Order: sequence, then structure tokens, then C-alpha cells
Amino acid sequence: MIRTLLVMLTTLLTIACTVKNKDSLVTTGTSLTGYAQEISNFRAERIAALTAPKGWLSVSGLYWLEEGINSLGAGEDNHIVLPHITEETIGAYQRTGNDIFFGKVEGVSVTRDGMDYDGGPVSLSYPPITLHHDPLYWYLIRREDKIGVRLLDTLAETRQQFTGIPYYEVDSKFLFRANVVPAVTEDSVAITNVLGQTSNYQVAAYLSFTIAERAYSLTALDEGGDTYFVIFSDETT
Repeated sequence: MIRTLLVMLTTLLTIACTVKNKDSLVTTGTSLTGYAQEISNFRAERIAALTAPKGWLSVSGLYWLEEGINSLGAGEDNHIVLPHITEETIGAYQRTGNDIFFGKVEGVSVTRDGMDYDGGPVSLSYPPITLHHDPLYWYLIRREDKIGVRLLDTLAETRQQFTGIPYYEVDSKFLFRANVVPAVTEDSVAITNVLGQTSNYQVAAYLSFTIAERAYSLTALDEGGDTYFVIFSDETT
């Protein structure tokens, strides 16, 4: 059954979340005032998420773990050299296949969820186990057969010098109603990440709509919960 929703193109390059439910797919705020306010709220939330201590503006590095011991600290002889700290070595990850263990150096402060953390086996499940030392946070990520340490630095220049995101003015012509056409089971889309790894994702639906008498369609992915995800861009990105 074809259902409807309001699709709002609010940025030039974004991963858009479209609310869904079992009966209909409708976004609130159908008036221009409500539409503008919804976009304003989205932008404010986006800035708050980006500038948070563990937001994307703090992302400073990704270090792939090798088999065996992988030490981390300020010292240049560490496998993972960390910025903005004075400790020569904080600790180390030991990798044996997919089994990961973290141990810290005695006397060095490392916390997990605000509590002192001495170390132990590290699960690769989501959400990840995030560790903290001074201005740094880090956690493990897995990309196919690779396991790496994702580093977040609250003193990163990208975060400290961030001044905002430029946007076009809100335009009511991009407030429209679209048909949601469920995809057939075998439909998929290939997405390549920044590491050059390509994975196929099942398509959940197609969002079909018309602007200025021209027909368009966006591919929607379903990652669980009550939202679809739509990835789109234009030639100015």
C-alpha cells in the first residue's frame, strides 16, 4: 500500500530522518511557520551534536589494531600516539583475532562512564565502550576484518575553531507530500565508506514526489526504530 509523508529537504548534504509509523508517514508542521520552525530546531540540534565533547567535530583519528600489543600514549614509540596529553603511555590493547583486552598503566587515570577503569575484555558490540583520559575519548570500531581505535579530542581545532554551518534561506517550495512505495525484497544499494569498503544495504522504500512538474525519487533505508534514512546531495556539496 502506498502511504504518504512530508519530506523536507533541509540541507544540501545530509542523512535525513523521516518519521514512520504503521498507519501513515506524516511529518508534523505542515504550515510554513511550522515548517520553518522544524528546520530551525533540526539545525540547532545538529550544531549541539557536532560541538558536544564526543561529537563529530572532536573526531581526530582512527588507528587500526595489529595482532598483539598496541600501546597508546604521548610517547613516539607507542603504536598509537595521542595528542594533548603528557602521559608517555596510558595503556594498551591486546588483540588476538577478534578478542580484545585493554589494560592501563598503574597510576594513570582512565575512566569509563565517569568511573575509574583499570581495564578488561572489550566487547565490539554497540554502543561501544568509551574510555576517557584528560581531553581524549576513544572507543573501538569494526569495519569488516579491521578493528580500530576511534579517537575523539575535545581540543581538536575542528571543534575549537568551529563557527557554524552556512544554510540557504528556508524555501516553502521544498515542503511537499511524497508517495512511499515499498521496495521489493531484492532491491539494494551499494554504499562505499571513507575506507573504500563497499557494502550492500537493503532498500526499504522509494519516496516519489514532484517539484515544478518534474518527478523525483529518493531511496530510503530502514535501520530500525521509527525512522527511514535518506542520503542525498546536490552539485554544490
